[in-house]
Amino acid sequence: MKKLLSLFVVLCLACCLFAIPASAQQILYQGYHEFIDVNGYPRRIALRIKDGYENDGNDKIAYCYDLDYKYPTIENPNLYEGNDDRCYYSRIDSYLDSFDELTLKYGYEVKQKIAMALYAGYPIDAFGHYERSGITENEARFMMQRMVWDLTHGECKPYVPEDIISGSMANYYNSIYKDCLENFEENNVFHSGYCYIEGSFQIHIIKMKKYGELM
Repeated sequence: MKKLLSLFVVLCLACCLFAIPASAQQILYQGYHEFIDVNGYPRRIALRIKDGYENDGNDKIAYCYDLDYKYPTIENPNLYEGNDDRCYYSRIDSYLDSFDELTLKYGYEVKQKIAMALYAGYPIDAFGHYERSGITENEARFMMQRMVWDLTHGECKPYVPEDIISGSMANYYNSIYKDCLENFEENNVFHSGYCYIEGSFQIHIIKMKKYGELM
């Protein structure tokens, strides 16, 4: 049975790069960041988008495409200075078929590898890597965000435990890398219909403040 990989991958591509006027017909989804604890380290940033719910009832988990761009604001940004600066996104269908600035910047193979990583990674966990890992949900989210950034920066390779990254977290990352990315063959994954991408997201800035500490 084919699983759908919806969301995620272009969530934060342009919080301060460009703004697109939203038409009245477009459906917009709020993206926001939250703080999570990872392996004893507090206030690590993770992302969600209001487009349905995960199994735990929380908003959908999302990932940032490029470390060089800013994160979206928190869910209720008026908690900062009384300004409502929510970040909204529209869906792009389909992620693999779309041609955007990130395809130009990184190439189509990187785009496919990110799709494969998210299909194998948390929360979809198509091959059971997370289920076997023994790590927490927050730790899995942290390592998957690392993997997306490593792919876009051309630095995806096995990890060794250090500081915030425990041995189990490194093993989780490395198992996905070894099984799905090290010998990645595009034809075997995508042309066979094995991995299907339902959509991703593009930023719409309604009102936006720049939070330098969140870069």
